Amino acid sequence: MTLADKIKQTFPTEVQFPAELKIFCDWIDENGYDNIVTDFELHGFSNSMTHYFDNGQKLEKYIAAFGHSGDGGIFAIWQNGNDQKIVHLGSEGNDWFIVANNFVDFLNILAIGYANLAYDDLQKPPTETKTDYKFKNWVETTFYLKVPNSAKKLTNRIDKTFTKWLFNSLQPGETFERFDQDNEHNKQFNSIEYRLVVIQVPDNKSKFIGELRKVSTLSISELLKQLNYLPLVVYESSTYFKGQLSLTNFPTLDKDNLIYLTSNYKSEIILEYRNNVRQSEKTDYRQLK
Repeated sequence: MTLADKIKQTFPTEVQFPAELKIFCDWIDENGYDNIVTDFELHGFSNSMTHYFDNGQKLEKYIAAFGHSGDGGIFAIWQNGNDQKIVHLGSEGNDWFIVANNFVDFLNILAIGYANLAYDDLQKPPTETKTDYKFKNWVETTFYLKVPNSAKKLTNRIDKTFTKWLFNSLQPGETFERFDQDNEHNKQFNSIEYRLVVIQVPDNKSKFIGELRKVSTLSISELLKQLNYLPLVVYESSTYFKGQLSLTNFPTLDKDNLIYLTSNYKSEIILEYRNNVRQSEKTDYRQLK
């Protein structure tokens, strides 16, 4: 079975398998990944959205994964009516964006030579000088195009169409807070980064640690040690939905525990937020009241 066949069999019937994807799979079967700088590999995922999102089965007939990055991020085809976009879904439940408007543009971007399509600035040329000339030449001759120096004209990370569609499709029913839509902070930024912070240890320390452990990546012994140096950040995440901090981006098993913690330890735990559109624009955290 060819690589194209393996990936195609994971596609839902509603998502068309692009001819350009088959051509790319055949090239990889023959040449491997040695000539591709970007840490991308082709791979099919059955029921990828069911595993990625809570209630993700709603998305299965619209999204077909076809590859992944070195850190586990998913590259997929988003079938939006008769239109197809190439999208990325980060390994940490964030970094959802449209990579390219079609598969040829995706290959064009891949041939530029970025180390990581999720984290590199695609508006600028790659910072490293290494170029995958064999793959670049193949893309140019196969699809009759000229690979540019940057993906500036091929991708637009500011486009929130895919993220908004995800939000509307998943329809989260639980939220921590609603923001004032007229607030200047919320008018400016579509992306919010938030964190759960311990500012005080309650009297029943052992019970508190046990409940805190349910939402923390730290071991119990490490949590005990860190509580001597308050405040302690126990959970950090991001959401890209303007005007609302949603529980959608928290891992499924943490939802009830997070709600419980913020409801029952109002004097000991606070939820803070700040904008996270770009690293250079980050401001200090503000308490979410």
